[in-house]
Amino acid sequence: MYRGTLMDVSTAKYFRPTAQRCAQGATGRDVLTSREVEVVQLVAEGVPNKGIAAELGISIKTVDKYRQLIMYKLDVHEVAGLTRYAIAKGMITTGGMEAMTGGRPSRFQQNPL
Repeated sequence: MYRGTLMDVSTAKYFRPTAQRCAQGATGRDVLTSREVEVVQLVAEGVPNKGIAAELGISIKTVDKYRQLIMYKLDVHEVAGLTRYAIAKGMITTGGMEAMTGGRPSRFQQNPL
Protein backbone atom coordinates (compact mmCIF):
# COMPACT_ATOMS: atom_id res chain seq x y z
CA MET A 1 0.00 0.00 0.00
CA TYR A 2 1.06 3.52 -0.59
CA ARG A 3 1.82 5.84 2.29
CA GLY A 4 -0.98 8.32 2.78
CA THR A 5 -3.58 6.33 0.84
CA LEU A 6 -6.92 6.16 2.63
CA MET A 7 -9.17 3.11 2.50
CA ASP A 8 -12.19 2.03 4.44
CA VAL A 9 -11.89 -0.38 7.35
CA SER A 10 -13.62 -3.25 5.52
CA THR A 11 -10.99 -3.13 2.76
CA ALA A 12 -8.06 -2.58 5.12
CA LYS A 13 -8.76 -5.82 6.99
CA TYR A 14 -7.92 -7.77 3.81
CA PHE A 15 -4.52 -6.12 3.43
CA ARG A 16 -3.27 -6.25 7.02
CA PRO A 17 -2.33 -9.99 7.01
CA THR A 18 -0.84 -9.62 3.54
CA ALA A 19 1.25 -6.63 4.57
CA GLN A 20 2.57 -8.60 7.54
CA ARG A 21 3.53 -11.57 5.33
CA CYS A 22 5.21 -9.23 2.81
CA ALA A 23 7.20 -7.61 5.61
CA GLN A 24 8.44 -11.10 6.51
CA GLY A 25 9.67 -11.62 2.93
CA ALA A 26 6.71 -13.51 1.44
CA THR A 27 6.07 -13.05 -2.27
CA GLY A 28 3.62 -14.30 -4.90
CA ARG A 29 1.66 -17.36 -3.86
CA ASP A 30 2.74 -16.95 -0.23
CA VAL A 31 0.94 -13.59 -0.17
CA LEU A 32 -2.40 -15.05 -1.31
CA THR A 33 -4.84 -16.58 1.14
CA SER A 34 -6.03 -20.13 0.52
CA ARG A 35 -9.38 -18.79 -0.74
CA GLU A 36 -7.60 -16.42 -3.13
CA VAL A 37 -5.55 -19.33 -4.46
CA GLU A 38 -8.81 -21.20 -5.15
CA VAL A 39 -10.18 -18.19 -7.02
CA VAL A 40 -6.97 -17.84 -9.09
CA GLN A 41 -7.13 -21.51 -10.04
CA LEU A 42 -10.74 -21.25 -11.16
CA VAL A 43 -10.18 -17.99 -13.07
CA ALA A 44 -7.14 -19.49 -14.80
CA GLU A 45 -9.18 -22.53 -15.78
CA GLY A 46 -11.63 -20.20 -17.51
CA VAL A 47 -14.52 -20.57 -15.06
CA PRO A 48 -16.78 -17.48 -15.22
CA ASN A 49 -17.50 -15.47 -12.05
CA LYS A 50 -20.97 -17.00 -11.76
CA GLY A 51 -19.44 -20.50 -11.84
CA ILE A 52 -16.77 -19.56 -9.30
CA ALA A 53 -19.45 -18.18 -6.99
CA ALA A 54 -21.47 -21.40 -7.26
CA GLU A 55 -18.39 -23.60 -6.80
CA LEU A 56 -17.20 -21.76 -3.68
CA GLY A 57 -20.62 -20.95 -2.24
CA ILE A 58 -20.08 -17.18 -2.30
CA SER A 59 -21.75 -14.28 -4.10
CA ILE A 60 -20.67 -13.01 -7.51
CA LYS A 61 -19.80 -9.65 -5.91
CA THR A 62 -17.47 -11.47 -3.51
CA VAL A 63 -15.78 -13.17 -6.46
CA ASP A 64 -15.33 -9.74 -8.09
CA LYS A 65 -13.76 -8.40 -4.89
CA TYR A 66 -11.41 -11.40 -4.63
CA ARG A 67 -10.30 -10.89 -8.23
CA GLN A 68 -9.70 -7.21 -7.54
CA LEU A 69 -7.61 -7.94 -4.44
CA ILE A 70 -5.65 -10.73 -6.14
CA MET A 71 -4.79 -8.56 -9.12
CA TYR A 72 -3.71 -5.76 -6.78
CA LYS A 73 -1.54 -8.07 -4.66
CA LEU A 74 0.14 -9.65 -7.68
CA ASP A 75 0.32 -6.41 -9.70
CA VAL A 76 -1.49 -8.15 -12.56
CA HIS A 77 -3.93 -6.22 -14.72
CA GLU A 78 -5.68 -8.84 -16.84
CA VAL A 79 -6.99 -12.41 -16.68
CA ALA A 80 -4.23 -13.61 -19.01
CA GLY A 81 -1.69 -12.45 -16.42
CA LEU A 82 -3.49 -14.43 -13.71
CA THR A 83 -3.44 -17.49 -15.95
CA ARG A 84 0.31 -17.13 -16.60
CA TYR A 85 0.88 -16.72 -12.86
CA ALA A 86 -1.18 -19.85 -12.07
CA ILE A 87 0.73 -21.92 -14.63
CA ALA A 88 4.12 -20.63 -13.47
CA LYS A 89 3.28 -21.43 -9.83
CA GLY A 90 1.95 -24.90 -10.67
CA MET A 91 -1.60 -24.06 -9.61
CA ILE A 92 -2.94 -25.47 -12.86
CA THR A 93 -1.39 -27.73 -15.46
CA THR A 94 -1.18 -27.20 -19.18
CA GLY A 95 -1.99 -30.87 -19.82
CA GLY A 96 -4.60 -31.20 -22.53
CA MET A 97 -3.49 -27.99 -24.24
CA GLU A 98 -2.36 -30.04 -27.25
CA ALA A 99 -5.99 -30.77 -28.05
CA MET A 100 -6.74 -27.05 -28.09
CA THR A 101 -3.63 -26.22 -30.15
CA GLY A 102 -4.10 -28.85 -32.84
CA GLY A 103 -1.66 -31.39 -31.39
CA ARG A 104 1.34 -29.07 -31.12
CA PRO A 105 2.70 -28.11 -27.69
CA SER A 106 1.41 -24.85 -26.25
CA ARG A 107 3.79 -21.92 -25.87
CA PHE A 108 3.72 -22.52 -22.09
CA GLN A 109 5.19 -25.96 -22.61
CA GLN A 110 7.74 -24.69 -25.14
CA ASN A 111 8.99 -21.83 -22.94
CA PRO A 112 8.15 -22.45 -19.29
CA LEU A 113 8.17 -19.30 -17.14
